[in-house]
Amino acid sequence: MAERRVDVAPTRFGEETLETNKVLKNTYMLLGLTLAFSAVTAGVSMALNLPPMAGLGFTLVGLYVFPWYSYHAPPPQKTVLHS
Repeated sequence: MAERRVDVAPTRFGEETLETNKVLKNTYMLLGLTLAFSAVTAGVSMALNLPPMAGLGFTLVGLYVFPWYSYHAPPPQKTVLHS
């Protein structure tokens, strides 16, 4: 029986692996922050005893009030950023 040889190209476990680990770490960090934000807002709504559809109302108000205010707001005064 003939012997089979399999040539495997050498792999690099350098920068590519470190970049992948960094991306995964950042992804899980953002996922954790999202979960923490959801927990805080759920706790606030339970503490204030808000009705179930209050979130929809806040969302709709935010969708219309914030863009309207940002369009009609007076221009900012001279600051370090706006010099």
